[in-house]
Formats: sequence, C-alpha cells, structure tokens
Amino acid sequence: MKKYDWDRVENKEVLIFREMCGEPYEKVIKKYSPEYLKELYFKFYYRMDKRNRNFWKVILEISDEEIEQKAKRSFREACKLWNY
Repeated sequence: MKKYDWDRVENKEVLIFREMCGEPYEKVIKKYSPEYLKELYFKFYYRMDKRNRNFWKVILEISDEEIEQKAKRSFREACKLWNY
C-alpha cells in the first residue's frame, strides 16, 4: 500500500482504488472480493480513465444498466438542496 500513498492520503478506499488502476488485476482480485471492488468501481468511476473503466467493467461483469442506475441515483443525491 505504501507504493500508492505518495500524498499521505489516509483513506484506505483511495489507496485500493489506486491499486486497481496500477497493479495487475490478478493481484487485486486475489486480495479483495469482487463485491468490494464493484463498490469502489462505482464510488471512483469518475476518476478512472476510459481504458480502466472499461477493463474493470468487463472483469467485474458490470452491465451498462447497473452503471446507468448508479449514475441516476448519484445525480439525484448530489443535487439535493436541503437534507430533509
């Protein structure tokens, strides 16, 4: 993990996301569950370049429908004016 902590970020998820983008996928898949990696995929989707986004989409078997659903929900949550 130290390899991906160049800016002393303390968020474990950020470090794992960086691992996803920099390490061979076999190492990452062995280290973390596909469900957890899927969670991180959607959480950091906007930070991935197109190549990594498409690669992990195939590896984690994520459908276009799942991406659309998450995008719609994220947009709605981000556009809240008041927290009722």
